[in-house]
Amino acid sequence: MRIPVEVRPAFIGKVARRTDPLGAVEELVWNSLDADATEVRVDLEYDDLGGVSAVVVADDGQGIPASSVETAFKGMGGSWKRGAAGTESGRQLHGRHGYARFRVLALGSSASWTSVSDGPDGRSKVVIRFQDGDSDFDVDDRGRADSEATGTVVRLTGHAQRKERLSLEPMKGELTGRLAMYLSKYPMAKVWWCGTLLDPGEVIQLQHEEPLELGSGTENPGPLLRIVEWKTKPPRRELLVCDAVGVHRVTLRAGIQAPDFDFTAYVLWDKFAGLTDHDMLEGEFEHSDPLLGRTVEAARTRLRSYFRERESNRTKELIAKWVEEGVYPYTGEPIAPVDVAEREAFDSVATLVSRHPQGSRQARRTQMVLLREALRRQPHAMPKVLDELFGLSEVQKERLEDLFERTPLANLVATNAQAVDRIDFLALLRTLLFDPQSRTAMREVDQLHRMLEKEL
Repeated sequence: MRIPVEVRPAFIGKVARRTDPLGAVEELVWNSLDADATEVRVDLEYDDLGGVSAVVVADDGQGIPASSVETAFKGMGGSWKRGAAGTESGRQLHGRHGYARFRVLALGSSASWTSVSDGPDGRSKVVIRFQDGDSDFDVDDRGRADSEATGTVVRLTGHAQRKERLSLEPMKGELTGRLAMYLSKYPMAKVWWCGTLLDPGEVIQLQHEEPLELGSGTENPGPLLRIVEWKTKPPRRELLVCDAVGVHRVTLRAGIQAPDFDFTAYVLWDKFAGLTDHDMLEGEFEHSDPLLGRTVEAARTRLRSYFRERESNRTKELIAKWVEEGVYPYTGEPIAPVDVAEREAFDSVATLVSRHPQGSRQARRTQMVLLREALRRQPHAMPKVLDELFGLSEVQKERLEDLFERTPLANLVATNAQAVDRIDFLALLRTLLFDPQSRTAMREVDQLHRMLEKEL
């Protein structure tokens, strides 16, 4: 007896990963790029109420020959790309596992592929349709299509859980981040999002690249860590695991705290060429792939230290600018340890609210002086004071509160300020009581007593 394997709709639904519509769009774009497309266009169609009624991904690639439709769509897994060296033009291939066609269910309940391709008998056209809840593909061979250009148009309609998220502006930036390394490597490939070209060069602010150390026992060359800081804020910070070329394989959250930095991190290594997000469906990657787990841990450790260095350098640059403008409320270098502590605390707080001081040079200097005095007198009231003064965001308020909770600098500054105030008061009192001119004018009961009873 031979028992054929039956793919049930429940498993197809799991592979579809319906809560990640952008990931589904990305898979369709990769399919287009794997077909040697030089132009890929992603478009959204809207209904009368402004909702997304259809998602369309069109390319000018090689298309799907009618003769290979059954092979391409019949099985689950085992893509032809696994054994291929690359595309016909020599580009790196992305797909490996043969799951991508089911990802379309994250974009709609109905899908159609209209494809024109060249074959031994000339140019032909084929239409493939798929419906949610089914495990069969309907194929319509349209025959000769000599007058049409090669390429594939995928159209998704019907209900999908989070399809409306695609209409949000940050989606374009997130897709740019995921494709950035590939588009930089192969500039002949153009990807358009709702009529706008995805151009990593326009949105990249800074790039940093270095070998990633995994410790002893690692083959050379090891993984490469690439950090890209963006001019525009992405929806979330991601750590993208890629092959050596930069083709994105696995999407992970960055998993670090780096306030005020908008970035995407890439780990590039030829050992990850065979991975996809689908390898992570059944559990944590640290257990399913120890090498990937070690690499991700090393990448996150380095990211933390890198952004600490960037924060320190950014603070130095900002302070130098304030000194040059004449708005920095300190002069010279701090000498005593408590002065160093106060300066460090001030720099941390001032950098946090650096985007807020506005107006003339004198107005900004006044705000800086107020900030310094508030830090000296009532450091634990600083979050409230700064919120009143600058209207901080929730993230900034949380960071400020965390700064004063975890650092002893604020307490040290406050203690120093209190000690200096008492010394100044004692010096003034000594003058009032013993200076020849003031001692004869000072009255004890109605002046000295009134002063001391409030500041005993």
